[in-house]
Amino acid sequence: MQRLLAWFVLPLVFGLLAQPAWAQKAGSKYVEDTTNGFEFKPLKEWAGIPVGDDLKRAEVIARYSSEDLRIKLPNNSISQGKAELYIFTFETPTAVTGGNSGLRSRAGGETRRPTIEEWIPRMFDFRDFKEEGLKNPIIEPEDEKLKKGLVARRAAYGANSPNGYRLVIDTWTVTMDDFDLVFLYVLPSQGDRDDKKWLRTFETSVKSLRLIEKVAGPGRLSEGSSYKEQFEFHKAEAEKTPGWTAVETPTEDYIILTSSDDKGFIKEVIERLEASRRVFEKDFPPTEEITHVSVVRVCKNQDEFSQYGNTRPGVAGYFKPSTTELVLYDNRERDRRETLAVMSHEAFHQYCYFLFDRSEAHRWFDEGHGDFYGCYEFKGKRATPTAHMPGGLDRYQNAKTLVRDDKHKPIFVHINYNHPQWQGQGPGNTSPYEQSWSIIYMLRMGTLGKVPKKVWEKEYADIIPNYIRVLHDGYQAAYADVRKTLEEELNALPEGDQTAEIRSAIEAQLKRPRVGEERKLEIWKAAMDASWGQINIEEFEDNWKEFVLDHM
Repeated sequence: MQRLLAWFVLPLVFGLLAQPAWAQKAGSKYVEDTTNGFEFKPLKEWAGIPVGDDLKRAEVIARYSSEDLRIKLPNNSISQGKAELYIFTFETPTAVTGGNSGLRSRAGGETRRPTIEEWIPRMFDFRDFKEEGLKNPIIEPEDEKLKKGLVARRAAYGANSPNGYRLVIDTWTVTMDDFDLVFLYVLPSQGDRDDKKWLRTFETSVKSLRLIEKVAGPGRLSEGSSYKEQFEFHKAEAEKTPGWTAVETPTEDYIILTSSDDKGFIKEVIERLEASRRVFEKDFPPTEEITHVSVVRVCKNQDEFSQYGNTRPGVAGYFKPSTTELVLYDNRERDRRETLAVMSHEAFHQYCYFLFDRSEAHRWFDEGHGDFYGCYEFKGKRATPTAHMPGGLDRYQNAKTLVRDDKHKPIFVHINYNHPQWQGQGPGNTSPYEQSWSIIYMLRMGTLGKVPKKVWEKEYADIIPNYIRVLHDGYQAAYADVRKTLEEELNALPEGDQTAEIRSAIEAQLKRPRVGEERKLEIWKAAMDASWGQINIEEFEDNWKEFVLDHM
């Protein structure tokens, strides 16, 4: 298994920080988990962090984080990071005949529940955990009474973070009839004296654990679930994390998950999101109704956003195809207009994912269009394309500089780059965005009659329509071929338990067929031939450069 949490501490920011006075205080409010039948008191002021799909697959059911703590680095400089709590439920895995039972362990031919000591190296990029930590625990594994009828196996270990500073890892395993409930605290060491205080506070928090009556939540979503069913499901999931909830949208195209309590801002988010969707539908009319309800997660601040998505500095929002979730944050401390622009950009990716049936396009098309829609102004029912995004997102001046200094890539090279080539083309980190945006801006404004005729040829108007038509048709044909092969494999399987897992895997692929790299490149080439291949590319480049410098 890939380590999921090599990044459990946020990117380091140098400078002295005041230690929060409440950092080592137990909380006073219970948090319930009615699905699993328990409640406990998290540490005072620790924030609940939503559990993403990767963590859910690793059996994590809840996650909490402190605010920033001071960390002494090996070079004696001071940095910052966070202490965190992960709560797991480890069930006894179902016995299987042969095959791979995933992350679950088997011992002596019998199934058993995994231990947190087995889980830690698979999830975290801790150094010396096995070699040193397990051999010399800070607290030897021992049973500790929490309260009448509840006993936990406690053990604490030392390890090193990837950045070289010491960690204290405090584990509590409560064995119950249907699962083990595990509390895992990860603390950047604060020095022996303070570490002991933290360990006592962790103990106080765990000893607040109480069992409560289980309440069945909404069932799993199935194909064809109504908007109301989907909303109730996502609302229940969101509210498992303190401070989070779900908000409906009037068109029922979206469900907003948010930790923001600013109702005016969320209203603005919904209005911009739905207005952007109307523009997408006008520019890219769906060939059939898009029934998918898109989830948009709005974090209340950048810190929460970075922890949830493990994002690097500079990322303002993203669309994740594997979960189909759009994630952003309220940039109220800098400029909320940036949040809304990023949202329109990422919402275009989300829309296209379903419009083109998960087809993968060239970056000049999807990132160029994302920035194009990020530049839109919405006033009432009016949607107007502009040449500017707010604040530091703007591509306008850098696009001009790129052309003026002759640092752009030749158009033919730029549009044919694969994704890694496009991302790394330089000369700056944002150069590919600036070049792609300016190309799309010229093509889109040209179809509106707003590009001078001296730099515009009528065949330019066919580039985008021809590209998306051939791209979409190519993927649909490829999906049909993949499905045909999968159906033949499915029909050839013998009946019986031995092939149940294989049958299930094939049926899952039938719902979401994937196109191989070789076939994808064939589709891309056909789409490029049908679009850019129909114009004089050298003439277009000359016209584009003149447009950027003199008419944009």
